[in-house]
Amino acid sequence: MLAWIAFAFIALVWGTTFAGIAVAVKVFTPLGLVGVRFVAAGLLAIGIGRLRGEKPPARGEWSTVLMTGLVMILCTYTLMFWAELTLSSGLTAVLTATLPVMLVLMGREKLTWPAWLGLALGFTGVALVAGLSAGEAFSVGGALAALGSNVFWSFGSLLGRARYRSSATFTRSGWQMLAGGLPALLITAPTGRILHGALTREAAGATAYLTLVGSLMAFSAYLYLLEVWPASRVGTYTYLNAIVAVSVGAWWLHEPFTLRMGLGVLTILAGVALVEYAPRSPVPVLEGGV
Repeated sequence: MLAWIAFAFIALVWGTTFAGIAVAVKVFTPLGLVGVRFVAAGLLAIGIGRLRGEKPPARGEWSTVLMTGLVMILCTYTLMFWAELTLSSGLTAVLTATLPVMLVLMGREKLTWPAWLGLALGFTGVALVAGLSAGEAFSVGGALAALGSNVFWSFGSLLGRARYRSSATFTRSGWQMLAGGLPALLITAPTGRILHGALTREAAGATAYLTLVGSLMAFSAYLYLLEVWPASRVGTYTYLNAIVAVSVGAWWLHEPFTLRMGLGVLTILAGVALVEYAPRSPVPVLEGGV
């Protein structure tokens, strides 16, 4: 039951963060937002871990913590934030919904045909949702950045799953966020490139939401879920992200929502149901990385 709560939480929260990112990048540079968001969230997570009595990573685990932080935080989110400079929040979420397929391919996970059908249905639904409305901006560079962010996220997720054995979720996520956010802050702060415009109340509020809810809470829930579910199953949260992101984008940011998108949402839900309930072959234990 706890796993389902974590899954629903990250699907809902990370779906809404795409709109928050769209607001924040109007003021923050992509690297600046990575630094501010994840350094603050990382310090808070480490503090919560200490209050919970969690132990720091073991000596042999530090290299994995630092590597996954650089890959999953610095590389993934810099690309994602940069993508939203040229793409709508909904379209960015839709493009990152290719994650489950990437996790299957990179993780060498064996799926049964109903699960593959579910992935295909989900991807078809994403394609329906992604169909551009007349006049909507599209950038090839932004699309490639959004897809590229999935490569880094998948690699980091599978690397951490294979090598990190500690259950100290807040402490682990905190150090990973610091490992990715601190280099971004060190690059941008001395040059004054954290912001590219005057800080507004909306951008500050969006950044606070991204930090406290999108990073501190949701990233910890994601790491927990990777411990108890197969990676491809966890990755289906991105399909639901697309639904939430398109809905929030239409409501809050006045991005387009059409009948085609509604059909896509229903197709995505059918695909997620198949992936979630399809029988699976035993998941192989990854040794020495991916």
